[in-house]
Amino acid sequence: MNLWIILILALLASHLLFILLGRRYFERLHLSLMGPAVLWHTKRGLDLLDKAAERRRFWGIFHPIALALCYIAMVGMIALLILDVMVYIRAPELVGGMDPRLVLGLPGINPLIPIGYGIIGLIITLVFHELSHGIVSRHQGITVKSMGILFFIIPVGAFVEPDDKEIESSEPSKRLRIEEAGAGMNMIVGLVALLVLALLASSMTPMSSGVVVASPSGPAAEAGIVAGDMITAINGLKVGGVEAFRSLMAGFLPGDTINVTILRGGTTSDLLVGLADLGTITGIAENAGKAGIGIVPVDPMVFVKPFASPFSINNFMVFLGAPLQQGLPFNEPLLGFYSTPFNPQSFSVISNIVYWIAWFNLLVGSFNVLPVSVLDGYAIFRDSLMVLGEKLRLSKEGREKFANTTARAFSWVFGIILIFVLVVSII
Repeated sequence: MNLWIILILALLASHLLFILLGRRYFERLHLSLMGPAVLWHTKRGLDLLDKAAERRRFWGIFHPIALALCYIAMVGMIALLILDVMVYIRAPELVGGMDPRLVLGLPGINPLIPIGYGIIGLIITLVFHELSHGIVSRHQGITVKSMGILFFIIPVGAFVEPDDKEIESSEPSKRLRIEEAGAGMNMIVGLVALLVLALLASSMTPMSSGVVVASPSGPAAEAGIVAGDMITAINGLKVGGVEAFRSLMAGFLPGDTINVTILRGGTTSDLLVGLADLGTITGIAENAGKAGIGIVPVDPMVFVKPFASPFSINNFMVFLGAPLQQGLPFNEPLLGFYSTPFNPQSFSVISNIVYWIAWFNLLVGSFNVLPVSVLDGYAIFRDSLMVLGEKLRLSKEGREKFANTTARAFSWVFGIILIFVLVVSII
C-alpha cells in the first residue's frame, strides 16, 4: 500500500479517536490536536529553558544579530516576490507548470528532498526555532506554560507554549525579541552550517585531471559514455582541463577513431569512439569540418566551487537550487571524482546532513520573516513599527494605530502576492 495512504489513514484514525474518546481523556494524557498534527505537552525540561535563559551575555549579543538578519531576509523576500510578479508580467511564458509537490518543503512529498536527510534537517530546524522562542521568552520574564513534541504520525519537531496574555501585555521591544528569536536562530544555525559545508567542500580535490561529461550525444553516447563520466585521457594523453580537451580534439578529423579513458564511480576504463562532424552534431554551420565527440566538457571543480565559496550571491543561489539540478558534489556520481579527507561514504553522509541543515534553516528562517499575518514576520514588522513610534514620540494610541494599520496593509498586499506567485507557478 502507498506510504501516504497509510499515513492519511493513520491520521484519520487518530483524529477519530479524539472525537470518540473526547478531549478530556486525551488532556489527561497531555495530548492535543493542532490541525493534522498531535501535540504532546509536558512541563519537564522547563528548568532547562531557565538555565539557558540565564546566559544573558550570549542573548545580549544574539538579539541585535538575529534582528538584523530578520530585517535583511524580510527585505530580500519582499524583493524576490516583487521580482517574481515582474517576471510574470513581462514574460508569462517563462512561469508555470511546476509540480505542486515542489511548493511544499516536506520530505516524502517534495521529490527533490531525500526523506532521511530531509527529516533530519527539518527536525533540527523546528527544534532550534521553537526552543529559541521558549528560551528568549524566559529571558524576557515571560512564563512558558509547557513544551513538548509535535507528531505528524512520527515525531517531526518540538514546540514551546509561552503565555500569550503575558506577551501581549509586555512592551513592544520585549515582544520583538521573542518574535525574532525563532527565525533569527534558524538563520544563524543555517549560516554556521553553511560555513561548515564550505570547509567540507574545500577539502575535496579531483582524483584525476580531466573533464566531466555533460549532455552526451552522437559518437560519445554510441560508445557508452554517459553523463557524469570523467574523461581523463585521449589516446593516452592526459586531459588537463576544458581547454586541454578542446586542444586535443582540434588535432583530429571527422571519421577518426580515438581511445577515450573515462573515470566512472572510481573505476577507469577505455572506450573506442568514432568521431563525427561537429557541425552535424551541434547543428552549427561554423563547426562543419571539425571533429566532434558529442559532449559538453565541464571542469570538475565547477561542481565544488559554489559550495566551497557559498557567500557570493551567484554561489548562494547555486547552493539553494542544487536539489533542482541534482548537483550536490558529495553525492554519486560526482563524489567518485574527488578525494576526501576521510572515508567517502562517511564524508557523503556528513556533508548531506550539514547541507540539509543549512538549506532548511535558511529557507524556513527567510520565509518566516515575510510580513504576512500567519508568519512571525508580521509580528516582527508590527512591533518594529511600534518601537519606531516610541522613538518618534507618538502617543500610545497613535503608534498602535500606525503599527497595526501599516502591518495589516503589508500583510494583505504580500499575502495576496505570495498566493498569486504560488498559483501561477503551478498552473
